[in-house]
Amino acid sequence: MCAIKSNRQLDDKKLSPWPQALRHQRYQRIQLTATDQRQRTYLVRTRQGKLTTLPFAVCVLLSQRHPRDKHPKYFLGTNRALSAPHILSLDHKRWPIAVDNFYVKQP
Repeated sequence: MCAIKSNRQLDDKKLSPWPQALRHQRYQRIQLTATDQRQRTYLVRTRQGKLTTLPFAVCVLLSQRHPRDKHPKYFLGTNRALSAPHILSLDHKRWPIAVDNFYVKQP
């Protein structure tokens, strides 16, 4: 489980054009509680395929805050059996730990 950059390739195609290519697919609305205890809604589309750098198939989530969001976020899950809400909730729990680790490593 991690965030990935839009220049990575899924099935030999960059991730950045995928939101436009999947515009016919409905969003899955996922609500998560933010650190300030407010509910946030994310619009998510799921795509499965193979990244060029990995020897196995993965699940990639394309997450947007609103339908016209020009800068979606991309999340990678190696366990394709997990649902999109579960993958996002895991990343939502992981992120504050990563920030803490960043500050602990600062001189």
